[in-house]
Amino acid sequence: MSPPAHFQALRDVEAFVKLSEGERSRLAAQVVEALGAGWRVVEPTAAAVDVTDALPMRHEPTDLLFHLVPGGEFRMGLSDEDVAAFKLEIENTDATDRILQRFEKILRPVRSVTVDPFLVTPESIGYLDVRRLSNGRYWGDTFGRVGARDLAHTAGFRLPSEVEHEWLARDGRQWAFTLDCVACVRARREPRSRFGIQGLHYEQWMEDDWHPNYQSAPSNSAPWFDGDPRGVYRGGLLLSAVQSDSEYVFGLAALRFPGPRRAGPDDEPSEVGGGELDGIEEDTDPDALARFVCSLPSSLTG
Repeated sequence: MSPPAHFQALRDVEAFVKLSEGERSRLAAQVVEALGAGWRVVEPTAAAVDVTDALPMRHEPTDLLFHLVPGGEFRMGLSDEDVAAFKLEIENTDATDRILQRFEKILRPVRSVTVDPFLVTPESIGYLDVRRLSNGRYWGDTFGRVGARDLAHTAGFRLPSEVEHEWLARDGRQWAFTLDCVACVRARREPRSRFGIQGLHYEQWMEDDWHPNYQSAPSNSAPWFDGDPRGVYRGGLLLSAVQSDSEYVFGLAALRFPGPRRAGPDDEPSEVGGGELDGIEEDTDPDALARFVCSLPSSLTG
């Protein structure tokens, strides 16, 4: 006997967006039941959500709102189609060519990835929640990698994987730029995903270790470890302060950055870095945010 349509839609974003209101209600109830005590469905109107494909749920022990994001498959990394879209939107100059060439080596090879459905906070964690969830150990809303992971793990969650973040930034398989940010800025609209996720263009930490490219990268959406503990962050385009079209390169959904280059006890630089990251890596931690993810039980994703 085949699983019901609303269950199958968890792993197929196109099927998910076609679900009826009743099917969505049944799916939400099924997810909450599988997650166990402490979770409840939130009516979209009560969550101040104005997008039809948002399916919000609240984790009552932490009082955090999460949105369900369906899975699917997509091509991860800077594809030729992304570059073509960039050159259609942005005036192509020697400067933009140099920027793209600099990033190409860490954004490829492009590969097919299967994304498991997951729950994610619709916004990064604000400073009031940071103070509350950390019992006052952290006071701001920006972190180094260690602090961001510690906050997420202490709350019982984790940071997004790189795959999950790029899936969100593309809103499934739709955009070369994060939530179509170039068109949104020009139309004076706030970029927002159909699943109600905001702020993806801001710098934020991923759960993954840093890897200098996608050689031997896994084909699933789990965080990728066994790399450099400097970590990786994504985002970095302040849309309200864009002064030239060339800055939109930092809005590409595939873009990624290594955590800061760390000096060893004898002030020796990290082994991972150097020439291939010239102009990309920073010396100090970015003002990066934390966003929480909750993986779904295998009974829903298997």
